[in-house]
Amino acid sequence: MAANQSFNELFRFKAAQQEQVGTHDQPVSQCPSCSTPVKPGADICESCGQWLLEGKCNFCYADFKRDQKFCSACGNPPAGITCKNCGTLSHFDFCPKCNTALSKKAAPALKALLDSPEIQLLKELRRAADARRPADKASPANQLQQLNAYLNSSQKSPKSPLNPFGFTGDNKDFSEELENSRQSMIQIGEENRAKEDDAELKIKIKELQEKAFSDNQSARLYYTSIKLMLPELKSCSVFLGWKCNYANFIHYLGPSDCACPGMGGHWVCKDDVQQINGSSFVYDGLTYYETNETDSKGIHHD
Repeated sequence: MAANQSFNELFRFKAAQQEQVGTHDQPVSQCPSCSTPVKPGADICESCGQWLLEGKCNFCYADFKRDQKFCSACGNPPAGITCKNCGTLSHFDFCPKCNTALSKKAAPALKALLDSPEIQLLKELRRAADARRPADKASPANQLQQLNAYLNSSQKSPKSPLNPFGFTGDNKDFSEELENSRQSMIQIGEENRAKEDDAELKIKIKELQEKAFSDNQSARLYYTSIKLMLPELKSCSVFLGWKCNYANFIHYLGPSDCACPGMGGHWVCKDDVQQINGSSFVYDGLTYYETNETDSKGIHHD
């Protein structure tokens, strides 16, 4: 029970059906840095990345004084942390550029997620799917083709009126070939079940991300931890971005580029989109349009 409480305290989950309620008042209607309109409940500007809540700790929203080096509530530098790996000044628990753990809560949050019963179940599903795949690199379908080619090859004699079926008269023992064929069919069945396991795993991973949070930073902490955990499940080779529930916008860099991630979202795998042409695709029933702008931060839908 203590571990579960720690897990929930780290991420500050809310009931999924509840709307996000911020832990702070929205101080501005537009970004003081770039003048872009600010969304209600936002703590960062989606356009330029400016932290909007002046005097609030970047990591826990507690009040701090101008000369205060460490937050009295969470112990982090309240104005942000410079990543030692890539030099990025970050408002977030994980560096948005290289995913390095920055805050005091980042590494424990990732470990709590990896150790959680939900992730252990997903790991079991992955192991089951991997176990179904044959160790032999030869494709079962290719094995069947080779067997059929063998059975239809030189074992037959030319057909004639006296031998219309081309029998050779030899009593060939096909037991080994038939056993290979049976094993190939078993392997094909196992591979199909492995594909079903993969599909079930993707569904459960998406369900794992159906969360709402009491504040935006808890959401960013959770979803970045999810991204760092997903390679272990081998469920996605290339991420397209993170789709937020707030605007159904796919953010290339993930929730660190979203002003209101507390309403939840999920990571989008490039293999799961239905490409229409070079600039548009369908995902979750929406058509998205990619832009040619070099500074684009995400993908819009219709």
